[in-house]
Amino acid sequence: MHPFVLIPGRTSKQGTTLNEGKATDGYVQETSTLLMSPEDMTRIGLTEGQRVRVTSPQGSIELPCKTGRKQELPAGVIFMAYGPASSQLMGGDTHGTGMPDSKGLDVTVEVLPVDGGADATPDEPSSSPPTSGVKKRTQTGTATDVKVVENATCTFCGCVCDDMVLTVEDNHITKAKNACVLGKAWFANHHIDQQQAAATIDGKPVSLEVAAQHAAEILGGARYPIVYGLSDTTCEAQRVALAIADRVGACVDTTTSVCHGPSGMAFQGVGESTCSLGEVKNRADLVIFWGSNPAESHPRHFTKYSLMPKGRFVPRGRKDRTVVLVDVR
Repeated sequence: MHPFVLIPGRTSKQGTTLNEGKATDGYVQETSTLLMSPEDMTRIGLTEGQRVRVTSPQGSIELPCKTGRKQELPAGVIFMAYGPASSQLMGGDTHGTGMPDSKGLDVTVEVLPVDGGADATPDEPSSSPPTSGVKKRTQTGTATDVKVVENATCTFCGCVCDDMVLTVEDNHITKAKNACVLGKAWFANHHIDQQQAAATIDGKPVSLEVAAQHAAEILGGARYPIVYGLSDTTCEAQRVALAIADRVGACVDTTTSVCHGPSGMAFQGVGESTCSLGEVKNRADLVIFWGSNPAESHPRHFTKYSLMPKGRFVPRGRKDRTVVLVDVR
């Protein structure tokens, strides 16, 4: 049994496979693989892909272990992408924040026999062929089937880049110019299915007008309605949703209640020092990323907003900035 500190986090591959579905081989494999430094792999006698048992006070999981990229992980620290496996090692105590601890977990690692043993089967990725949300498109060869949409917005991560140039063919997005690897995967898995009903009531297809009327009746008769979500919704749609909530006396909640709850409580309790990305681009000469890895989770943050762009008071861009990144990788 070898003691380690486990740091779950996000990876770009996790983000791209998420768009295809959490049941796909790619997503399962990415969230069920442990990464360890080369030094630790040698120290405890692990071979590439060998299975280990990771145990915390809350639970235990078995999964394959691979070597992290050179200088990616310090000795004594292991990493895995957030997912069902990492969640089994987390406790339920939120310390009053609404969200349990998910990083810096004290765990032990036990090397399993090379054959994996009888327990290894449940964590193996599915052997079924990977599925994808992208449907195969047939070439029609007619110019009317191609459409270019400029200034489209990607809402996959918090950068909300709005300079996408999309090529749409046969109701499928085939190109996403200016998008990062996460954005390309996000757009590629969005398509218009002409066979899909615009709306349904009790599973039966109905028109948008009928669905809107039915929704109004539900909201009008609700004793304590709630408007929830909106994280991937445009500002215009959010404005309408809040107007409806105000009209029917609804409570408004966002995904922060199950994600960034601790941040929201801190803002209300002690305040927040904040600025816009435009201010960062034009003014920042010292940029600190603490506990995050934008190269994995927000790939365009460096090039479009915080590191490379030339600004009014930092005319030389990268040459005028000092950047500090504090993260496990």
